[in-house]
Amino acid sequence: MDAQRQDLPGIGEVFMYLSFSKVAYGYDGAPEPAIQGLAFTLRPGWTGVVGANGSGKTTVLRLATGLLAPDAGRVSRPGRSCHCPQRTDDPPEGLAELLADPAPGARRLRDTLGLGPDWAGRWETLSHGERKRAQVGTALFLDPAVLGMDEPTNHLDREARDQIRRTLEAFRGIGLLVSHDRDVLDHLCGQCLFLERGGTVLRPGGYSEGAREAARERIALVRARDHASHEVKQLHRELDRRREQTAQGERQRSKRGLARGDRDAKARVDATRCTDSGSGQRLRQLEGRMHQALERESGLQMARAFTLGLALEGQRSPRDLLLALPPGDLALGGPRRLRVPALVLRPEDRIGLEGPNGTGKSTLIRSMVAERVRTGVRVSHDARFLDRLATRRWIIEPNGDGHWTLREAG
Repeated sequence: MDAQRQDLPGIGEVFMYLSFSKVAYGYDGAPEPAIQGLAFTLRPGWTGVVGANGSGKTTVLRLATGLLAPDAGRVSRPGRSCHCPQRTDDPPEGLAELLADPAPGARRLRDTLGLGPDWAGRWETLSHGERKRAQVGTALFLDPAVLGMDEPTNHLDREARDQIRRTLEAFRGIGLLVSHDRDVLDHLCGQCLFLERGGTVLRPGGYSEGAREAARERIALVRARDHASHEVKQLHRELDRRREQTAQGERQRSKRGLARGDRDAKARVDATRCTDSGSGQRLRQLEGRMHQALERESGLQMARAFTLGLALEGQRSPRDLLLALPPGDLALGGPRRLRVPALVLRPEDRIGLEGPNGTGKSTLIRSMVAERVRTGVRVSHDARFLDRLATRRWIIEPNGDGHWTLREAG
C-alpha cells in the first residue's frame, strides 16, 4: 500500500461503488429477517456500520463481501472483496505470501504492523493481538476493492490499535468497519450506516457526529409526534362537539310528533332545515382533517429506547487464600518465556494485568485458571472489567534478554 496515493483518487476509484438495492436476508429458523429492504450506495473510503447487538452489522459485512447471498434484492460490488472476521482461530489465506514477499508494499505492511517472519508457522502460539495484526495485514496485502472489517481492535493494547489504525488509513478501496471503538470510527470513517429499528440511515461523519445527528433527529421527531398527538386530541374534541350539535339539529328539524294542523311549528322546522343545510358538509370536512391528522401521527412512530445493564451475582469466598503459585517460567512460543514471581491471590484482590500483546497475559491467566480448576474451584474471567475493578496492577515488561518478566506495580 503506497501512502502517497492518499492525495488524489485515481480514475478507477472515482467510478468504483458498492450498492445494496432492497436487500433482504434471513437465517434459517429465525423468526424474522436479519436484513429487510436495505438500500444504500458507498464509494471509496471507510464507512462505519453501527447498531445494537443483533441489528445485522456482521450480516451487512458478509453480504457486502460476497460471503452471503441475499434472499431478495441485489448487491453490486466493483471487484474482489475480502472479509476480515472478528475471530482469529485460523491463519488467513495469503499470510505466508505476505511474510515472504520482498516488494516494498509488503515490506511496509510487515514493518508497520510488526509482523514476525515465523508467524505463519506458529499461529497457535500467537496472542490474539498478534493474530489480528497478521489478519489485517493479509487482508490489505490482497488489495481488495471492498474490505469488511469486523472489530479489528477488540482486546488490543494501545500500540496495536495505533498500528492497525495507521495501516487502515492507507486503504484506498471501499471499506466497511464494524467496531465498538468510537475513536477508530471517528478517526477513519467519513460516514456511518446506522442500523436502527425504524430503518437504516446513512449519516455523514464518524460515530460521534452521526450519534449527535441521530439525537437531534430523535428530539425533532418527539416534538413533531407530540404536536401531531395534540392536534388529534383537539380534532377529536371538536368532532364530538360537532356530532352532538348535528344530532341536536336533526332532532330540531324533525316534524315527527307535531300536530297535523300546526302550520306554524312546521314552518319553523323548514326554516331550521334551510339554516343548517351546511352542517353535514362541515362535519365531513372535519372528519377528513381528523383522518389526515391520524395518518401524520402514525407516520411519526420511532423505535423505543432501551437501557441495558449487567448484574453479576456472587459472594465472598470463605477461603483466605484463593491461589498460590510458585515462581517459574511460562513458554510463550519459540524461545520466548515469561518469568513469573511467586503469586498470591486473596478474596479482596482486584488485579489489573498490563503488557503489550504477545507478552503472555492470556497465557498467565490460562495457567492460573487451570490451577484453580485442578483444585476443584469454580472460576470465570472476563478481561473487559479489569480497568474498572483493579486495585492492584501486575505489569509485564521486557528484561533485555528476549524474555519478559512479571512484576507488581508499586
